[in-house]
Amino acid sequence: MLVLLLFLSITLVSFPQIEMVKAEGTIYIRSDGSVEGTDKIQQDGNVYTFTDDIFDPIVVQRDNIVVDGAGYLLQGVGGGMGIHGITGVSIDDRSNVTVKNIQTKNFFYSIRLRNSSNNTIYGNKIIENHFGIDVSDSSFNIISGNTLTSNNASINIYHSAYNVVSGNTITNNNDYTISISGSFNIISGNTLTSNNAFCIYLHGSSNNTIFGNNITNNERGITSYESSGNMISHNNLINNQKYQIHLRDANATWDDGYPSGGNYWSDYKGTDNDGDAIGDTPYVIDENNTDNYPLMVPIKIFDAGTWEWIPFNVNVVSNSTVSGFSFNPESALIRFNIDGEDGTTGFCRVTIPKDLLTAEDSWTVLVDGASITPTVNEDASNTYLYFTYNYSTKTVEIIGTDAIQEFPSWAILPLLLVATSVAVICKKRLPKNQSNQQKPFISGD
Repeated sequence: MLVLLLFLSITLVSFPQIEMVKAEGTIYIRSDGSVEGTDKIQQDGNVYTFTDDIFDPIVVQRDNIVVDGAGYLLQGVGGGMGIHGITGVSIDDRSNVTVKNIQTKNFFYSIRLRNSSNNTIYGNKIIENHFGIDVSDSSFNIISGNTLTSNNASINIYHSAYNVVSGNTITNNNDYTISISGSFNIISGNTLTSNNAFCIYLHGSSNNTIFGNNITNNERGITSYESSGNMISHNNLINNQKYQIHLRDANATWDDGYPSGGNYWSDYKGTDNDGDAIGDTPYVIDENNTDNYPLMVPIKIFDAGTWEWIPFNVNVVSNSTVSGFSFNPESALIRFNIDGEDGTTGFCRVTIPKDLLTAEDSWTVLVDGASITPTVNEDASNTYLYFTYNYSTKTVEIIGTDAIQEFPSWAILPLLLVATSVAVICKKRLPKNQSNQQKPFISGD
């Protein structure tokens, strides 16, 4: 007994610096606007801001509010990936709730939406949870600009439609990275790197749009089970280890027709003899799935701005390093920098939405101030400019005549989501050999 007491005394003296995380209960943001269960959330009208780290789960019971973590930590007490069923931020039967700037850790569910619509989950850091962001039976929500690291599973869209998952960075997850079981969702512009299992996982899903994602150095690329009618294009699939794509009882559309093109596949072995940045032979996945117009190099998608709820992108397919993108609607000007090894030839294929910028007669393309005549192709929605140049660091300027006009004020997000999904899925594709394509002009400058 004396030995035991002596051991306990030594232990208490030796480790005084250990601080236990103490949970006090559940925090509620009540329907009347009051906060119950903590003094670490400050209310200012409809904005609820953290003033310190919090170690209790939060339940939101009020619509039309912003929960701003201000960079503070929201941590569960279970350690590891949380206690089963405990959720960091619960949003049930709610609308128009924004959750932003929270660092969450050690929950079973970090942020969970159920039967909720028109909510935004933005700019959060979600680390070491069992599930990152879980959305079930919900619609018209936006999950954007979050960083998810070392979770078991990151983003789950279950029995849900018309949600947008965009611009998130996800690394080092152990199970699926983005899982979709639903319809008419948009998964775009996400960076998915070094994840240890399924990257994008479609199951029992239809009519979703998967575009503009960077899927690089993961164990698996895209997996689709018992799913159909999904549009999967303009993604970069690079060096995914077990497979780039795996299908079972599934089919999808893998390209956006010509000249828009399909995806970039790092294991594609085709050539581009006609110089349009699109492979001359298809990328065959199986007998029911083919990317007819695989891209020759990775695609880069730049944000040109948002007008009346509608976001516009300019896409660049280039063997150059592209940086410093900008769009000035007042000058009808697109500008970006290109960089490559001196003495070699570079190329760019720039996709410009017609609703963003057009040229009445002809386009002006300047590379370091020198005029270049591009190859011009068009479809109903976009103009495609292809041009080449000799390498070094240069500035490209593309000048049109008519830039974007204001849209009617009744343009709202739900209509955008429906229109985008239907337009992308139903777009009529033009065969490559039917285009009025011209041979590119090769600059000697």
